[in-house]
Amino acid sequence: MTTSSSVFVFNDTSMELRSYGALQAGTTLLQFVVTDNCVNNVTNTLTVIVFNYPPVIHNLPASVEIQEDNTNEKQLFVLNVTDQSLADTVSCTISSSPPFSDFYIRYEVDTPNYAVYVLGQTPLSYVTNNVYDINVTCSDTKDTTSSLLTVNVLPNMPPKIQNLPGEETIPLLSLIGKVVYTVNATDEEDDHLFFSLTCTTTPCPFSILQSGQVILKESLQNYNKSAYDVWISVQDSLNSDGPKSLTIYISGLNTAPVIINLPTGRAVPENSGVGRSLYTVSFTDVDVNQSHSFSAVFDPPTAASYFNISQGGLVSTVTSLNFEDLTSTTLNITVYVSDGVSVVSGEITVTVTDVNEAPYFPSKSYSLTTNEGSAGEVVGTPDFNVQDPDVISTHTFLIDCDEFHIEATNGTVSFANDYDVDIVGTPFSVVCMVNVSDGEFTDTTQLTIYINNINDNAPVFQTPFYQFFMSAGESTGYLVGSVSASDADLGMYGELSYSLDQSSLGASYFTISSTGKIYVTADLTNFANGSTFSLPVNVEDSGDRSATANITFSLSPYTTTTSTTTTDRYMTFFEDTRNIAWFTVLMFLLLGLSLLILLFIYRYCSFPKCQMNIDWQKWKKLFDSCKPKKSTKVYNIKEAFRKHPEPANMERVNLSGLETSYEKTGWNPWKTGNDFI
Repeated sequence: MTTSSSVFVFNDTSMELRSYGALQAGTTLLQFVVTDNCVNNVTNTLTVIVFNYPPVIHNLPASVEIQEDNTNEKQLFVLNVTDQSLADTVSCTISSSPPFSDFYIRYEVDTPNYAVYVLGQTPLSYVTNNVYDINVTCSDTKDTTSSLLTVNVLPNMPPKIQNLPGEETIPLLSLIGKVVYTVNATDEEDDHLFFSLTCTTTPCPFSILQSGQVILKESLQNYNKSAYDVWISVQDSLNSDGPKSLTIYISGLNTAPVIINLPTGRAVPENSGVGRSLYTVSFTDVDVNQSHSFSAVFDPPTAASYFNISQGGLVSTVTSLNFEDLTSTTLNITVYVSDGVSVVSGEITVTVTDVNEAPYFPSKSYSLTTNEGSAGEVVGTPDFNVQDPDVISTHTFLIDCDEFHIEATNGTVSFANDYDVDIVGTPFSVVCMVNVSDGEFTDTTQLTIYINNINDNAPVFQTPFYQFFMSAGESTGYLVGSVSASDADLGMYGELSYSLDQSSLGASYFTISSTGKIYVTADLTNFANGSTFSLPVNVEDSGDRSATANITFSLSPYTTTTSTTTTDRYMTFFEDTRNIAWFTVLMFLLLGLSLLILLFIYRYCSFPKCQMNIDWQKWKKLFDSCKPKKSTKVYNIKEAFRKHPEPANMERVNLSGLETSYEKTGWNPWKTGNDFI
């Protein structure tokens, strides 16, 4: 063999071709040469083909079953997989349709075989998916084999209670823990079962164990029933059976008393006194030799502080009730009557009703301080803080003073009229009585209102202008005149002071007293003869409110004659030079306006166009009386009519004494001198 190979070896003595080690699937070409003694040779090729045997799954397809309520990890199927190629390693995987991740494949413990498992707590559902196709794929890395494992989900069968409905009788004095009844239940899948019990009586004296045993958990002497209906159910992880009834009869039962007269409701007015009777509970009992006792439970529990029940069954109050203090005005009283063996109960609903209570002022007197003001101006809101035991109550205020108004809803006080303490007799404080009412009850308190005097008036001069006449030679101390102002404010705000502004004179020549009298304080000869000057005079009250007037001083020429005292008087109209100035201008304007009117009349009312509406018969008579006798100056009538056309409504005039017409001669003496016809 001339081909080099690490797998195949040729023995030229035995003429055997052998393989060593694992053969890889595929084709190998081996070349051989044969030579004789004469050194003749021949060459040929041997083709060696190595085949792979794929894995074989011997026990698929197959199907398995699983209960839908399975909750444990479970082996579903063990695969039988072989491969004739002993050197091959086989591995298997699975995929599910529909997809379900809780299926998985692994080697079975201590075996070389694969097995398919399902995880514990797997959410299987017969209704949702009852069949899963698991595709099993095995490979030796060269070839792959697949087959199908079908998993059928079986529905869970509900458990069954075999011995219910049923009945049982037990004595009244049975001990706690006594087994009253044993419920027998079965399940086809042998699932773990759970029992439950409900009772028509609350609380229930019975309970059930998970073994199915119904036991007594409380003494039956605490109950007054001759029979109990209990309802029992059993269930596995998915399904249930029941509830089914078990009737338990009680033997040796005491006859309980019966309450016969409880009303459904009772009303109690608030402020009811201690010991007020609410109701007396009555009962009957066929066991006449038994002793009975009364007790009560209150809802809310705080009601126990308001009511009590005596051993004679009388329900009464133990304290005075206040509607406003109660968190709940509806109270439930459960009354119990016991004969020592049985206890019966009944319920009374008590409603505490509200009683209107009077509002009241916490204080007997209040005060407000304000300034004098106008009608409608708010004085203030007293801190009445009206108290009323009734939480929901509407209060209305009244005041007995005509000078003031009080807002009915909130007690705000305002002036009913203008209030001015500067008016003589107007008081600086007023005492009023204020009334509050809730519509039924009232209370009264005293309200004192103090009114402050404010500087609400400015001083006013008697006249805005003054004029004083004097000689330029008046000596110092000479009384020039006086001004007068008034202030409507009384008291300190009515005190006035005067001042004279002489800054325009460059020096002080006069002084003014607190009463408004003006005196000369300096030589006046520096002023020109007949000079006139004006100075502002100011008056101010103590509240910084002021007014100003104007004083005109007129100086006569300096003389050495004895000074005479002039009496203060108002200037006449033409004594004020300012009046003369504007009056002169006004007269010129009126004269110009009159001339303009006359010119207008002359210009526009001297021509025929201004005479259209004149009665021409009257005009003719006037013309005849005013016509000149003769004139040497004649105007051609054509020219006259051209310049002064005849109005359309003018009547032609036949002039007396003129026989020649315009039509014949072409002219006519209609205009003589300056007169036109």
